[in-house]
Amino acid sequence: MGGGGPIGGSGGAAGLGGSTDGGLSGSAGLTGSGGSAGSTVACIPLVPITRRVWPLQPVHYGNATRDLLSLATAPAAANIPIYAPPPPFASTLAIDATYLFALYQTAGVIATQVAPRAAALAACGAGDTDAACATRFARSFGRQAFRRGLDDVEVTDMMKVFAKVCPGPSASCASPADFATAINLMIKAFILAPSFLYRTELGPRSLTANAAGVYPDTALTADEVATQLGFLLLGSTPDAGLLAAADSGALDTPAGILSELNRLLALPAVQTNVTGMVAQWLGVDRLADKTKDPALLTPLGGPTPDQAAIAAALRTSWDRAVTETLWSNPPGKVTDLLTSQTFFADSRLAVIYGLPAGATPDHTFNEIAWPAAQHRAGILTHPAFLWAFSDPIQANIVMRGKAIHKAIVCQDPVGLEPDPSTPERLAVAQTGDSEATRSDARLASGTLCADNCHTELDSYGRLLHRFGPIGNYRTVDEAGRPIDPSVTLTANSPLGPTTLSGPDALANALVSSKVFAGCAVQRLFEAVVDVSVPTRNTCQVDDLGAAFDRSDGTIASLLRQIVLSDFARARAGGTE
Repeated sequence: MGGGGPIGGSGGAAGLGGSTDGGLSGSAGLTGSGGSAGSTVACIPLVPITRRVWPLQPVHYGNATRDLLSLATAPAAANIPIYAPPPPFASTLAIDATYLFALYQTAGVIATQVAPRAAALAACGAGDTDAACATRFARSFGRQAFRRGLDDVEVTDMMKVFAKVCPGPSASCASPADFATAINLMIKAFILAPSFLYRTELGPRSLTANAAGVYPDTALTADEVATQLGFLLLGSTPDAGLLAAADSGALDTPAGILSELNRLLALPAVQTNVTGMVAQWLGVDRLADKTKDPALLTPLGGPTPDQAAIAAALRTSWDRAVTETLWSNPPGKVTDLLTSQTFFADSRLAVIYGLPAGATPDHTFNEIAWPAAQHRAGILTHPAFLWAFSDPIQANIVMRGKAIHKAIVCQDPVGLEPDPSTPERLAVAQTGDSEATRSDARLASGTLCADNCHTELDSYGRLLHRFGPIGNYRTVDEAGRPIDPSVTLTANSPLGPTTLSGPDALANALVSSKVFAGCAVQRLFEAVVDVSVPTRNTCQVDDLGAAFDRSDGTIASLLRQIVLSDFARARAGGTE
């Protein structure tokens, strides 16, 4: 990106360079040999993932049906939040009666849309009987829908659905219209079947339990690897390439998985999906839910501005920035997300943030350099991030501090906050006439949360305090006082003890200490394996971090290393 040179630090030693071998030569095993870099504390190994079954997220249900049936748009199940819950908590979603009824209604809508093309989807050959064509369709479409091959019993069951419309001799249909209706009914049955609605990570279907009912440890099958890669990278059911790789046995080997990873990571759709994963990781998905005081948008003039449209423009700007950083040719490092000094803006955003409005036509996003005096630092000061973690009229120091704590430095969770309604704590919370003076009161009190967590949370937030609730640069706060963005982090911070001033100093520390790179490893590891990793010093993440440090630092290299790790595919046995 123009003007996006590093603020400081290289983010990692040279190792893999631009190779696409996924670090296979330097990251085998990943069993956990020690604590994080520079630490003398033994790491904590993660508990192996057990064999599991869990429902498709609503967004994945919509994408999968769209791609299976070549629909124009992804259908959304009525009354089901399409983006909830985000990884790594997909396994907490249950298909209860409400969700199942919504899926049933949605399947009916899909069947209506597909009806005119149902016979064509069956792709009957010349001379095929109705039964032969439907049987072949059950196997071929079922392979795609169930993300595995069907056994004879399952094919027979699907032919019983076909026979509901075509019950004649040998399941022959009375007319072409009846054949199309029968195929359409089969499609509806497929997209409501448990094998479509649920993902499995059970290992081979031939796996058996011992006399005590305990299953042995196992690993994902080729079909399950294809499913993992499909929903992770495509956000949808495996594509034809993944299914073919599974059928050929290629996904039984690390080299075959790597080949598919490289193919997928070159696809624009996958790059867009991974960019969305980054927005989830960094919390920018909450942007659309935040409303600001219209007075903050007065530079636009005219009638009250459409805040939904502004939030959408900010999300476009964010996605353009992340895409340009991570997927340009050559791609940048993950740590380059912290170093950009530019902003993608249309004419409306240029006016709001005091940039040359004439530099970009209306509704066209161009890259504009931030004024150097603002000391911007990539995603840390991108207006989308700052807007998402602010109140309607104030820049919330604690909210921003929590965002950095969780998503930028991946610091271990703070203790539970004590009862905030006690007279002492209420008095502290109400002290001061601005965000900064209330922060001063919290820091002086030291009683508002366990282990005086505000020492770190407020410090992170105050580093960004020269940016208002919509991400606008300012030198005085809401009370008209000059803003001092200098803080002293304690030894409890992974960056401390140190004194920093402003977001550019924070970015420099995050890059040179490799803390942000380690956080990226931790959060993307969660997304790949769908397991929450709340603490920093876990053996598998530490080892992946060390391997990532030897790589070229790109997000593609990081995803290769995580997907190719033993932990991503191994599954522990146990009782059902």
